Amino acid sequence: VLSLLEEIRPQAEALEATFFEVATALALLHFAREGVEFAVLEVGLGGRFDATNAAEPQLSLVTNIGHDHLEILGPT
Repeated sequence: VLSLLEEIRPQAEALEATFFEVATALALLHFAREGVEFAVLEVGLGGRFDATNAAEPQLSLVTNIGHDHLEILGPT
């Protein structure tokens, strides 16, 4: 993790990336280098600016939505 972080740190700092964006980038870079064919990714807060949108899914699922981010997303 540390070596990957040092590798992407300049870009992450230039973009003022959030923790979730950096964590997603680290995971996707690691998966690509290890030849992972399939991975299960859980979105952050969702929406068009979610970091997981960098992945190109072959399958997407919608499950129950928790209420742990109502203060950010609102009740609807």
